[in-house]
Amino acid sequence: MIQIVDKALCTGCHACMNICPRSCIEMKEDEQGFRYPLVNSSDCIDCGLCEQVCHMTKSDNTSKPTAVYGARNKDLEERMNSSSGGIFALMAKWILEQGGSVYGAAFNRDYEVEHIRVTDKADLHKLQTSKYVQSIIGKTYSEVRNDLLQDKYVLFTGTPCQIAGLKGFLRQEYDKLFCQDIMCHGVPSPKLWKKYLAELKAGDIKSISFRDKAQGWADFHVVIRGEKKTVSDVFNKNTYMRAFLSDASLRPSCYNCHYKNLEYAGDFCLGDFWGIEEFCPEINDNKGVSLLLINTSKGKELLDKVRDNIELKDVPTEAARVKNGAAVNGAAMNEKNTALYNNIDNMTVHRIVEKYIRGSFLNRVKNKLKK
Repeated sequence: MIQIVDKALCTGCHACMNICPRSCIEMKEDEQGFRYPLVNSSDCIDCGLCEQVCHMTKSDNTSKPTAVYGARNKDLEERMNSSSGGIFALMAKWILEQGGSVYGAAFNRDYEVEHIRVTDKADLHKLQTSKYVQSIIGKTYSEVRNDLLQDKYVLFTGTPCQIAGLKGFLRQEYDKLFCQDIMCHGVPSPKLWKKYLAELKAGDIKSISFRDKAQGWADFHVVIRGEKKTVSDVFNKNTYMRAFLSDASLRPSCYNCHYKNLEYAGDFCLGDFWGIEEFCPEINDNKGVSLLLINTSKGKELLDKVRDNIELKDVPTEAARVKNGAAVNGAAMNEKNTALYNNIDNMTVHRIVEKYIRGSFLNRVKNKLKK
Protein backbone atom coordinates (compact mmCIF):
# COMPACT_ATOMS: atom_id res chain seq x y z
CA MET A 1 0.00 0.00 0.00
CA ILE A 2 1.11 3.53 -0.66
CA GLN A 3 2.57 5.43 2.29
CA ILE A 4 3.81 9.02 2.16
CA VAL A 5 6.96 9.28 4.26
CA ASP A 6 8.41 12.32 2.48
CA LYS A 7 5.79 14.87 1.39
CA ALA A 8 8.16 16.24 -1.22
CA LEU A 9 7.60 12.97 -3.11
CA CYS A 10 3.83 13.34 -3.47
CA THR A 11 2.21 15.82 -5.86
CA GLY A 12 -1.34 14.99 -4.72
CA CYS A 13 -2.29 13.88 -8.25
CA HIS A 14 -5.04 11.46 -7.04
CA ALA A 15 -3.89 8.61 -9.33
CA CYS A 16 -3.63 6.19 -6.40
CA MET A 17 -7.12 7.10 -5.18
CA ASN A 18 -8.61 6.63 -8.65
CA ILE A 19 -6.96 3.24 -9.27
CA CYS A 20 -7.83 1.62 -5.92
CA PRO A 21 -10.22 -1.31 -6.62
CA ARG A 22 -11.58 -1.19 -3.05
CA SER A 23 -11.95 2.62 -2.86
CA CYS A 24 -10.01 2.56 0.37
CA ILE A 25 -7.77 5.57 -0.36
CA GLU A 26 -8.89 9.01 0.76
CA MET A 27 -7.10 12.23 -0.17
CA LYS A 28 -6.76 13.94 3.20
CA GLU A 29 -5.80 17.57 3.84
CA ASP A 30 -2.77 18.18 6.03
CA GLU A 31 -2.15 21.21 8.26
CA GLN A 32 -1.01 23.26 5.23
CA GLY A 33 -4.14 22.43 3.25
CA PHE A 34 -2.55 20.05 0.73
CA ARG A 35 -4.04 16.62 0.05
CA TYR A 36 -2.18 13.34 0.54
CA PRO A 37 -3.37 9.73 0.22
CA LEU A 38 -4.54 8.01 3.40
CA VAL A 39 -5.20 4.27 3.13
CA ASN A 40 -7.87 2.47 5.13
CA SER A 41 -5.66 -0.53 5.89
CA SER A 42 -8.57 -2.70 7.05
CA ASP A 43 -10.07 -2.62 3.53
CA CYS A 44 -6.76 -2.75 1.63
CA ILE A 45 -6.00 -6.04 -0.20
CA ASP A 46 -2.34 -5.15 -0.90
CA CYS A 47 -2.80 -5.34 -4.68
CA GLY A 48 0.00 -2.79 -5.14
CA LEU A 49 -1.81 -0.81 -7.86
CA CYS A 50 -1.52 2.45 -5.94
CA GLU A 51 2.26 2.16 -5.92
CA GLN A 52 2.45 1.05 -9.56
CA VAL A 53 0.63 4.11 -10.89
CA CYS A 54 2.61 6.67 -8.88
CA HIS A 55 4.34 8.88 -11.46
CA MET A 56 6.97 9.98 -8.94
CA THR A 57 8.59 6.52 -9.21
CA LYS A 58 9.07 6.81 -12.99
CA SER A 59 11.83 8.56 -14.94
CA ASP A 60 10.64 8.10 -18.54
CA ASN A 61 7.38 10.04 -18.54
CA THR A 62 8.53 13.34 -20.09
CA SER A 63 9.23 14.82 -23.53
CA LYS A 64 11.16 17.87 -24.69
CA PRO A 65 9.64 20.26 -27.26
CA THR A 66 10.16 19.54 -30.94
CA ALA A 67 8.77 22.95 -32.00
CA VAL A 68 8.17 26.27 -30.23
CA TYR A 69 5.84 29.07 -31.34
CA GLY A 70 4.55 32.46 -30.42
CA ALA A 71 0.81 32.00 -30.91
CA ARG A 72 -2.37 34.02 -30.65
CA ASN A 73 -6.00 33.31 -31.44
CA LYS A 74 -7.26 35.40 -34.37
CA ASP A 75 -10.54 35.94 -32.50
CA LEU A 76 -9.80 38.93 -30.25
CA GLU A 77 -12.84 38.43 -28.01
CA GLU A 78 -11.87 34.83 -27.34
CA ARG A 79 -8.30 35.92 -26.64
CA MET A 80 -9.43 38.58 -24.16
CA ASN A 81 -11.37 35.90 -22.28
CA SER A 82 -8.21 33.80 -21.96
CA SER A 83 -5.08 34.14 -19.84
CA SER A 84 -2.71 34.69 -22.73
CA GLY A 85 -3.17 33.87 -26.43
CA GLY A 86 -6.46 31.93 -26.38
CA ILE A 87 -4.99 28.75 -27.91
CA PHE A 88 -6.52 26.33 -25.42
CA ALA A 89 -10.03 27.53 -26.33
CA LEU A 90 -9.49 26.70 -30.01
CA MET A 91 -8.20 23.21 -29.33
CA ALA A 92 -10.90 22.54 -26.75
CA LYS A 93 -13.64 23.61 -29.17
CA TRP A 94 -12.32 21.22 -31.82
CA ILE A 95 -12.46 18.33 -29.32
CA LEU A 96 -16.03 19.23 -28.36
CA GLU A 97 -17.04 19.45 -32.03
CA GLN A 98 -16.00 15.82 -32.40
CA GLY A 99 -18.35 14.85 -29.55
CA GLY A 100 -15.48 14.65 -27.09
CA SER A 101 -14.83 15.86 -23.55
CA VAL A 102 -12.51 18.52 -22.15
CA TYR A 103 -11.15 18.39 -18.60
CA GLY A 104 -9.60 21.28 -16.71
CA ALA A 105 -9.59 23.43 -13.58
CA ALA A 106 -12.70 25.41 -12.65
CA PHE A 107 -14.12 27.27 -9.67
CA ASN A 108 -16.92 25.47 -7.85
CA ARG A 109 -19.76 27.25 -6.00
CA ASP A 110 -17.50 27.92 -3.02
CA TYR A 111 -14.72 29.22 -5.29
CA GLU A 112 -12.52 26.26 -4.54
CA VAL A 113 -10.64 24.96 -7.59
CA GLU A 114 -11.40 21.49 -8.90
CA HIS A 115 -11.11 19.59 -12.16
CA ILE A 116 -14.35 19.15 -14.07
CA ARG A 117 -15.57 17.54 -17.30
CA VAL A 118 -17.01 19.79 -20.01
CA THR A 119 -18.98 18.49 -23.01
CA ASP A 120 -20.74 21.70 -24.10
CA LYS A 121 -19.11 24.79 -25.62
CA ALA A 122 -21.32 26.95 -23.41
CA ASP A 123 -19.42 25.68 -20.35
CA LEU A 124 -15.94 26.00 -21.80
CA HIS A 125 -15.43 29.44 -20.21
CA LYS A 126 -15.25 27.70 -16.81
CA LEU A 127 -11.91 26.16 -17.82
CA GLN A 128 -10.42 29.27 -19.39
CA THR A 129 -8.03 31.60 -17.53
CA SER A 130 -5.58 30.68 -14.79
CA LYS A 131 -6.45 29.58 -11.27
CA TYR A 132 -3.48 29.94 -8.94
CA VAL A 133 -4.56 27.25 -6.48
CA GLN A 134 -3.92 23.51 -6.50
CA SER A 135 -6.87 21.92 -8.26
CA ILE A 136 -8.66 18.93 -6.74
CA ILE A 137 -8.58 16.12 -9.34
CA GLY A 138 -11.26 14.03 -7.63
CA LYS A 139 -12.49 11.15 -9.82
CA THR A 140 -11.80 12.85 -13.16
CA TYR A 141 -9.09 10.33 -14.11
CA SER A 142 -11.73 7.60 -13.94
CA GLU A 143 -14.09 9.74 -16.02
CA VAL A 144 -11.36 10.22 -18.64
CA ARG A 145 -10.88 6.45 -18.87
CA ASN A 146 -14.63 5.92 -19.28
CA ASP A 147 -14.70 8.44 -22.15
CA LEU A 148 -11.73 6.82 -23.87
CA LEU A 149 -13.24 3.34 -23.55
CA GLN A 150 -16.28 4.75 -25.36
CA ASP A 151 -13.92 5.87 -28.17
CA LYS A 152 -14.41 9.58 -27.45
CA TYR A 153 -11.87 12.33 -27.99
CA VAL A 154 -10.50 13.77 -24.75
CA LEU A 155 -8.43 16.89 -24.02
CA PHE A 156 -7.05 16.98 -20.49
CA THR A 157 -5.30 20.13 -19.29
CA GLY A 158 -3.43 20.47 -16.01
CA THR A 159 -0.06 20.85 -14.37
CA PRO A 160 2.66 18.48 -15.65
CA CYS A 161 2.37 16.34 -12.51
CA GLN A 162 -1.41 16.04 -13.02
CA ILE A 163 -0.82 14.95 -16.62
CA ALA A 164 1.76 12.42 -15.45
CA GLY A 165 -0.68 11.22 -12.82
CA LEU A 166 -3.36 10.66 -15.46
CA LYS A 167 -1.00 8.73 -17.71
CA GLY A 168 0.21 6.64 -14.80
CA PHE A 169 -3.41 5.83 -13.93
CA LEU A 170 -4.36 4.89 -17.52
CA ARG A 171 -1.29 2.63 -17.95
CA GLN A 172 -1.62 2.62 -21.73
CA GLU A 173 -1.71 5.00 -24.69
CA TYR A 174 -4.95 6.13 -26.30
CA ASP A 175 -4.98 7.64 -29.78
CA LYS A 176 -7.83 10.00 -28.94
CA LEU A 177 -6.33 11.38 -25.73
CA PHE A 178 -4.58 14.75 -25.95
CA CYS A 179 -2.86 16.24 -22.91
CA GLN A 180 -1.91 19.88 -22.41
CA ASP A 181 0.58 20.95 -19.76
CA ILE A 182 0.34 24.32 -18.08
CA MET A 183 3.69 26.07 -17.80
CA CYS A 184 3.63 25.80 -14.03
CA HIS A 185 5.20 28.04 -11.39
CA GLY A 186 3.97 25.73 -8.60
CA VAL A 187 0.70 25.18 -6.77
CA PRO A 188 -0.37 27.16 -3.68
CA SER A 189 -2.46 25.76 -0.86
CA PRO A 190 -6.27 25.63 -1.14
CA LYS A 191 -6.36 26.38 2.59
CA LEU A 192 -4.42 29.60 2.10
CA TRP A 193 -6.74 30.58 -0.76
CA LYS A 194 -9.89 30.02 1.34
CA LYS A 195 -8.38 31.96 4.22
CA TYR A 196 -7.46 34.86 1.94
CA LEU A 197 -10.98 35.00 0.46
CA ALA A 198 -12.60 34.95 3.90
CA GLU A 199 -10.38 37.78 5.14
CA LEU A 200 -11.38 40.03 2.23
CA LYS A 201 -14.86 40.33 3.78
CA ALA A 202 -16.27 41.01 0.33
CA GLY A 203 -19.53 39.21 1.08
CA ASP A 204 -20.87 36.60 -1.32
CA ILE A 205 -18.40 36.27 -4.17
CA LYS A 206 -19.86 36.99 -7.61
CA SER A 207 -16.80 36.41 -9.81
CA ILE A 208 -13.04 35.93 -9.64
CA SER A 209 -10.45 36.59 -12.32
CA PHE A 210 -6.79 35.99 -11.60
CA ARG A 211 -5.93 37.28 -15.06
CA ASP A 212 -8.11 40.28 -15.89
CA LYS A 213 -6.57 41.92 -18.99
CA ALA A 214 -8.76 45.02 -19.16
CA GLN A 215 -5.68 47.12 -18.35
CA GLY A 216 -3.35 45.04 -20.47
CA TRP A 217 -1.85 41.56 -20.58
CA ALA A 218 1.55 42.60 -19.22
CA ASP A 219 0.01 44.18 -16.10
CA PHE A 220 -2.91 41.84 -15.58
CA HIS A 221 -5.05 42.37 -12.49
CA VAL A 222 -6.53 40.08 -9.87
CA VAL A 223 -10.20 41.09 -9.75
CA ILE A 224 -12.57 39.70 -7.12
CA ARG A 225 -16.14 40.97 -7.24
CA GLY A 226 -18.14 40.47 -4.07
CA GLU A 227 -21.52 41.46 -2.75
CA LYS A 228 -19.99 44.12 -0.47
CA LYS A 229 -16.92 45.24 -2.41
CA THR A 230 -14.67 44.64 -5.40
CA VAL A 231 -10.94 44.04 -5.09
CA SER A 232 -8.76 44.90 -8.09
CA ASP A 233 -4.97 44.68 -7.71
CA VAL A 234 -2.20 44.54 -10.26
CA PHE A 235 -0.91 40.97 -9.97
CA ASN A 236 2.36 41.69 -8.16
CA LYS A 237 0.67 43.93 -5.59
CA ASN A 238 -2.05 41.48 -4.61
CA THR A 239 -1.43 39.90 -1.19
CA TYR A 240 -2.23 36.34 -2.24
CA MET A 241 -0.19 36.59 -5.44
CA ARG A 242 2.80 38.03 -3.59
CA ALA A 243 2.96 34.88 -1.49
CA PHE A 244 2.66 32.75 -4.63
CA LEU A 245 5.24 34.62 -6.71
CA SER A 246 7.76 34.60 -3.87
CA ASP A 247 7.58 30.76 -3.75
CA ALA A 248 6.33 30.97 -0.17
CA SER A 249 2.99 29.18 -0.52
CA LEU A 250 3.84 26.18 -2.69
CA ARG A 251 3.32 22.47 -2.12
CA PRO A 252 6.45 20.65 -0.82
CA SER A 253 6.73 18.64 -4.07
CA CYS A 254 6.98 21.90 -6.05
CA TYR A 255 10.43 22.39 -4.54
CA ASN A 256 11.31 18.95 -5.91
CA CYS A 257 9.63 19.28 -9.33
CA HIS A 258 10.43 16.61 -11.92
CA TYR A 259 9.03 18.66 -14.81
CA LYS A 260 11.49 21.47 -15.39
CA ASN A 261 14.18 22.26 -17.96
CA LEU A 262 11.48 22.10 -20.66
CA GLU A 263 10.57 18.48 -19.84
CA TYR A 264 6.82 17.89 -19.94
CA ALA A 265 4.39 15.02 -19.51
CA GLY A 266 1.83 16.20 -22.09
CA ASP A 267 1.56 16.47 -25.86
CA PHE A 268 1.87 20.24 -25.85
CA CYS A 269 2.43 22.99 -23.31
CA LEU A 270 0.96 26.49 -23.07
CA GLY A 271 2.14 29.50 -21.10
CA ASP A 272 2.52 33.27 -21.36
CA PHE A 273 5.13 34.37 -23.89
CA TRP A 274 7.14 36.61 -21.59
CA GLY A 275 10.13 37.93 -23.50
CA ILE A 276 8.17 38.11 -26.75
CA GLU A 277 9.71 41.52 -27.54
CA GLU A 278 13.00 39.76 -28.29
CA PHE A 279 11.57 37.27 -30.79
CA CYS A 280 8.32 38.38 -32.44
CA PRO A 281 7.23 41.80 -31.16
CA GLU A 282 5.02 42.28 -34.23
CA ILE A 283 2.29 40.06 -32.72
CA ASN A 284 2.41 41.63 -29.26
CA ASP A 285 -0.56 43.99 -28.84
CA ASN A 286 -0.62 43.66 -25.02
CA LYS A 287 -3.76 41.54 -25.23
CA GLY A 288 -2.04 38.20 -24.78
CA VAL A 289 0.31 35.90 -26.67
CA SER A 290 0.89 32.24 -25.85
CA LEU A 291 4.17 30.41 -25.79
CA LEU A 292 3.24 27.10 -27.44
CA LEU A 293 5.55 24.11 -27.09
CA ILE A 294 4.82 21.04 -29.20
CA ASN A 295 6.17 17.97 -27.42
CA THR A 296 4.78 14.99 -29.39
CA SER A 297 3.36 14.09 -32.79
CA LYS A 298 -0.11 14.18 -31.21
CA GLY A 299 0.49 17.74 -30.11
CA LYS A 300 1.30 18.66 -33.71
CA GLU A 301 -1.77 16.76 -34.89
CA LEU A 302 -4.09 18.81 -32.70
CA LEU A 303 -2.35 22.05 -33.63
CA ASP A 304 -2.86 21.26 -37.32
CA LYS A 305 -6.61 20.92 -36.72
CA VAL A 306 -6.89 24.58 -35.62
CA ARG A 307 -3.86 26.15 -37.32
CA ASP A 308 -5.97 28.30 -39.66
CA ASN A 309 -7.40 30.16 -36.66
CA ILE A 310 -4.02 30.98 -35.12
CA GLU A 311 -1.31 33.51 -35.87
CA LEU A 312 1.85 31.44 -35.47
CA LYS A 313 5.47 32.55 -35.33
CA ASP A 314 8.28 30.00 -35.23
CA VAL A 315 10.73 30.86 -32.47
CA PRO A 316 13.86 29.08 -31.20
CA THR A 317 13.63 26.83 -28.16
CA GLU A 318 15.71 29.44 -26.37
CA ALA A 319 12.63 31.70 -26.40
CA ALA A 320 11.07 29.42 -23.81
CA ARG A 321 14.00 30.00 -21.47
CA VAL A 322 14.72 33.72 -21.69
CA LYS A 323 12.04 35.15 -19.37
CA ASN A 324 10.09 32.04 -18.44
CA GLY A 325 12.05 30.88 -15.43
CA ALA A 326 9.25 28.60 -14.26
CA ALA A 327 9.66 26.53 -17.43
CA VAL A 328 13.31 25.85 -16.66
CA ASN A 329 13.98 26.03 -12.94
CA GLY A 330 12.11 24.65 -9.97
CA ALA A 331 11.22 26.75 -6.95
CA ALA A 332 13.71 26.84 -4.10
CA MET A 333 12.52 26.02 -0.60
CA ASN A 334 13.06 29.06 1.62
CA GLU A 335 12.35 30.45 5.07
CA LYS A 336 9.31 32.32 3.74
CA ASN A 337 7.52 29.02 3.16
CA THR A 338 8.23 27.86 6.71
CA ALA A 339 7.15 31.18 8.18
CA LEU A 340 3.92 31.27 6.17
CA TYR A 341 2.74 27.82 7.17
CA ASN A 342 3.94 28.13 10.77
CA ASN A 343 1.60 31.12 11.09
CA ILE A 344 -1.29 30.23 8.81
CA ASP A 345 -3.63 29.46 11.70
CA ASN A 346 -2.81 32.43 13.95
CA MET A 347 -2.15 35.38 11.61
CA THR A 348 -3.99 36.95 8.70
CA VAL A 349 -2.63 36.32 5.22
CA HIS A 350 -1.98 40.05 4.83
CA ARG A 351 0.00 40.17 8.08
CA ILE A 352 2.06 37.11 7.13
CA VAL A 353 2.93 38.60 3.75
CA GLU A 354 3.82 41.99 5.20
CA LYS A 355 5.96 40.51 7.94
CA TYR A 356 7.73 37.64 6.20
CA ILE A 357 7.45 38.15 2.44
CA ARG A 358 7.65 41.89 2.00
CA GLY A 359 11.44 41.81 1.81
CA SER A 360 14.17 43.50 3.78
CA PHE A 361 14.01 47.19 4.68
CA LEU A 362 17.12 47.85 2.56
CA ASN A 363 15.56 46.24 -0.55
CA ARG A 364 12.34 48.21 -0.08
CA VAL A 365 14.35 51.45 0.11
CA LYS A 366 16.27 50.50 -3.07
CA ASN A 367 13.02 49.79 -4.92
CA LYS A 368 11.56 53.15 -3.88
CA LEU A 369 14.70 54.95 -5.04
CA LYS A 370 14.51 53.18 -8.42
CA LYS A 371 10.91 54.30 -8.85
